[in-house]
Amino acid sequence: MLGLLALVAVACVPAGAQRPLDDHPALSVSGDALRASWSEEGEHLVSPPIATEGDVGRLAVMLEGRTGALAPDGLFEGRGVAADGAVGPWQPLEAVFHEGALAVARVDLASPAQEVQLRLRIADAPEVVNLTVAADPSVEVDEASAAEEAVATSARGLSADLAAAGILPRSAWGARARRCGNRDQPKVRMAIHHAVTARTQGGAYEPVLRMIQAFHMDGRGYCDVGYHFFVTADGRVWEARDVDILGGHSGNYNGGNIGIVFVGCFDGSSACDGLGGTNPPEAMMAGAARAIGALARKFNIPIDADRIKGHGQQPYQATACPGS
Repeated sequence: MLGLLALVAVACVPAGAQRPLDDHPALSVSGDALRASWSEEGEHLVSPPIATEGDVGRLAVMLEGRTGALAPDGLFEGRGVAADGAVGPWQPLEAVFHEGALAVARVDLASPAQEVQLRLRIADAPEVVNLTVAADPSVEVDEASAAEEAVATSARGLSADLAAAGILPRSAWGARARRCGNRDQPKVRMAIHHAVTARTQGGAYEPVLRMIQAFHMDGRGYCDVGYHFFVTADGRVWEARDVDILGGHSGNYNGGNIGIVFVGCFDGSSACDGLGGTNPPEAMMAGAARAIGALARKFNIPIDADRIKGHGQQPYQATACPGS
């Protein structure tokens, strides 16, 4: 157990083809940093241009407000900047998830862009605690054929060995139906991430898990939440995406890779301000270690630093976990 805890402690540190899905956002920023660094233009705070990886058509945000009174529909507006410098119109982001003080919103840009910008009214800015921004192609290509989807969305349920290890099924957090059909076996490695979110909403973990799923599915166009397992601060481990399905968390390194995400913000960057502290609780570390042990036994994965890595330690990854 001590060896597993040590691996978990160092894993998440700064550091028609299928497009390689990755959990790394274009921007994660605390409300304080947003208010300090975005420029005032009339009645709005405007972000600096946010670089993207190639042409994008979809802009999505995941945010935590200070209170549940925050109305996310149209709270933010976004626009794109094309490769030739042409600036698109401001367009309101439509809320696609809203639960308490948590929200997800998105907009399909008027034309392809290689940079994006956001703005919100100065009067609304004090309500923002944390903001995560993603920019993606507008058409998701991770979808399976209809026949594959029918197989993938059938209720297989959590395997008995993982349930015996204390891992909770998707139904425990109110997961939506998945649309994935890309089977991925065997599993040979694990990637540890952190979500750059609040740990709880009103003391409950489940709303945060539902927000992450909505951000991935409705915001970024994924077929399901990109990770295979969530770990919450109380030490519980929750099934996210079915472990037999190809993940969407480590870009070109998703094949054979189990994605495990710590729910919260743990890299020490300013993006973590107001999200509950940057040190994972002991119970969280122990829960992750138990899950890693169970998965290692199930898939015969050696427990070492070559097979269990943080996002930024994966080959082909230039970034660490979100927020780094």
